[in-house]
Amino acid sequence: MTLSWGGRLGVLLAGRDPDFFDSVSFMTPGFKPRVGYSLKTKWRIHQASWRTPHQLFDLPIEPAMFTGLPEALEFIRNDSLRTSSVPARFLRDTPILARLVRKLAPAVTSPAALYLAEKEEIIDVRGARRIFRRLGSRIKRERLFHGARHALVFERPEELARELADHFSSAPRRKLSWLVVGAGGVGGYLAGKLAARGHEVDLLARKAQAERINSGGLILTETERERVVKDLRALAEPPVDRSYDVVLFAVKGFDTAEAAGRVSACVGANTIVASFQNGMANEDLLAELFPGRRILAGAICAYLSSPEPGVVERVGTKGGVALSSYRGISEEELGSLADIFRAAGLPAVTGVAVSIKWSKLLLNVSFNAISAISNLTVGEILANGDLFSLGVRAFREALAAARTAGGRPVGLPGYPVPIFCRLMSMPVWIARRLALVSMRGPERAGRSSMWQDLNRGRGRTEIENLNGAVVAAAERAGLSCPVNRYLVEVVEKLADSPGEWERYKADPMLLVRESPGVQGGEAGKAETAASGAADLNPDRSGPGNPEDSSPEKGNTGGSGGAE
Repeated sequence: MTLSWGGRLGVLLAGRDPDFFDSVSFMTPGFKPRVGYSLKTKWRIHQASWRTPHQLFDLPIEPAMFTGLPEALEFIRNDSLRTSSVPARFLRDTPILARLVRKLAPAVTSPAALYLAEKEEIIDVRGARRIFRRLGSRIKRERLFHGARHALVFERPEELARELADHFSSAPRRKLSWLVVGAGGVGGYLAGKLAARGHEVDLLARKAQAERINSGGLILTETERERVVKDLRALAEPPVDRSYDVVLFAVKGFDTAEAAGRVSACVGANTIVASFQNGMANEDLLAELFPGRRILAGAICAYLSSPEPGVVERVGTKGGVALSSYRGISEEELGSLADIFRAAGLPAVTGVAVSIKWSKLLLNVSFNAISAISNLTVGEILANGDLFSLGVRAFREALAAARTAGGRPVGLPGYPVPIFCRLMSMPVWIARRLALVSMRGPERAGRSSMWQDLNRGRGRTEIENLNGAVVAAAERAGLSCPVNRYLVEVVEKLADSPGEWERYKADPMLLVRESPGVQGGEAGKAETAASGAADLNPDRSGPGNPEDSSPEKGNTGGSGGAE
């Protein structure tokens, strides 16, 4: 709670560390004073601030400005803690504080309340309202106490107490209990980021992972900086006697049903079930397995991997999370969850579930499978015109399938998907050059999570949840989808027969030569791109409009290393 001059400090504190405050209230805050000094006194203060900075100057405020109640006036006059004078240097630097308040006000995201007095003589009520309305808080409440003067604690103590109690009790909780299911790249990263911000996080992992994390902490490496997170608990088995605020799934799509069965006792009546998984089917399955529960559809855009148990690495800095309600989550709840992820250091956006999931998927299908089959990084695929052209063809098939779902591309953190759609609609030789220019930095060294599955010899991949989802959607719409079907067949073959992978690793162009409808070389593909360019306008509405696109080039997040 902040009073008068302290209102500015309140904005600075809440703006610099938004997650620290569950809610904030400003009681007659001195964002902009109504009282002031004469020009002569201002000149004296200015001179003193440099010559004798600790010289005190009386504030131009009289006790009668605070309240008209005799008992309260007597208390104020005799209050030894009352600020009646301040140093010249403080007065000189006050404008700096005011500028910082204007700058940081949008960063205040906690639920906020403003209480003002009708007979105000100390602060500028209009100025206070202007600053308050600049706050980034989604939940705001204002109350003007009619007939009251500045000191509301004396003027309206009972009404003020009721207002404050209602405000604090109705504010959404800023710290939640989380059960993160899957300790790979995505699960480990989200668990670590949330735990580091003070949330109660349990991480369901395999036994070796759990033992490693509990003994030495979870190691997060970001932009070559290593951090050990010890404020979480790793579990080899889920608890059977408690429920969580959020149960977050970060396992491979083919493990969803089994994982859901294991944690069913942890999903209470008020639990949010969240999926940060690749593909389009996981939310459907979770909604079926947890009837009546709220379902969150999420996507994470970041190059993540888990090279060894208890270690999570992130390549590059762009990206974040996208959140949407698949079932039963209000706009207010969705916004509160987005605030939580932002406070944990992850840019967050909210939107429509089908748009976000398709947007993530579109970016996945371009190069995820190609990276896995060819054993090449994203940068190496961009440098190869024929492989890049194959990715463009896969993308265009996926975009056509997405349109049949009635969607259009939406921007994801770090990935302007609508722009990406326009780029992929250009002739291939132009699209490739623009991609080479736009994608620079460590992200070009990323490989897909599907590559990790093949490299570790797991015998299964998420190809059915990615390119396979495109094939299924195309079949439902009666569309041809030869490239994505071809990629599904090749990946499934390599997962079943690891020895076959050596052929493609030794000769990545084999993937192009065996692909359907090869016209030969970049020239032919450029012609194909040009012929399809006019039909790829991402802003078109109605049936056949892309609703989603999804960045996981390499481990652009989806299940990058998620177990």
